[in-house]
Amino acid sequence: MHSPEYIKLISEEASSLGIEVNFFTGNWAIQLSKSGIKKFIVGYTFPLNDSACYKMIRNKNLCSEILTANNVPNVPHQLMFSPAVLEKRKSVAGNFKIIQQFITENGFPILIKKNNSTKGEGVYLLNSEPELETALSKVYATDITFCLSPFRKNIREYRNVVLDGKCLLSYEKQIPFVVGDGKSSLIALLSDYVKDNKDIISKSGKLFDSSLTKRFTEIPFADEKIFLQWNHNRLLGTNYEIVENEEMSKLAINAAEAINARFVTVDIIHSAKIGYEVLEINASVGIHFTFSPISSPSYAKAAEIFRFALKETFNLK
Repeated sequence: MHSPEYIKLISEEASSLGIEVNFFTGNWAIQLSKSGIKKFIVGYTFPLNDSACYKMIRNKNLCSEILTANNVPNVPHQLMFSPAVLEKRKSVAGNFKIIQQFITENGFPILIKKNNSTKGEGVYLLNSEPELETALSKVYATDITFCLSPFRKNIREYRNVVLDGKCLLSYEKQIPFVVGDGKSSLIALLSDYVKDNKDIISKSGKLFDSSLTKRFTEIPFADEKIFLQWNHNRLLGTNYEIVENEEMSKLAINAAEAINARFVTVDIIHSAKIGYEVLEINASVGIHFTFSPISSPSYAKAAEIFRFALKETFNLK
């Protein structure tokens, strides 16, 4: 179901444009009607991209290959098939050599992702071969395809909203962290963090990545940042800050144009070693500011973007 803020936003912007709105299936599908024409928003997906574009976006390996062919820097996603598929196709070779070569080229940690995963679902961060084998046994049991992807360390992640060749918004996703004082243990720092951020924590998922449990008794250095997660995900308490960067905006636009997308979000990461890379493209345009207080400037920015999208949906000037 959509948040009350999103429902209010779409309803108000549509009404201001003379568009009638009806909601279905717990507000998940939104029917838009104007001058006898009906359009639908399903989830956060507007009826602006064609079906081929949507399928490309949903296929991480395919999207990565197309971006690479169009000289758009992106994080590689190596497609893999489950043993069941390989046997059905009577393939002589399995996945062993592909996995071995990938590890040789990238080292650990690496990521395994469902080829069509969203919102961080079906993503495994692996630090060793035993962890890899355990994850593969889970993936093989549920999915016929998946991807291997290198894990980029010490990155900053950004979301860019692109509509018809223009980047309307860029913002950084900031993973929550605690700062060491050279005296307190990590568990003590986490305890203080919980006390100071009760409102945020009540709305998020798990507070910290399970790997931190091994460091509870560790005393971080003074001013040392200990990030609570490795995944930039709203449900895990990530914060957001609007940024402006011409190089990144151009990369986001190029990525959208490479797959003939009209209205998408382009997630981009930056590392000192590699620079900017497209991580993924989303046809489901989730703008995290939609969850901001309705009176905030960030909510107003989200409303402006969705107003543009509604106008394009009905070719309104």
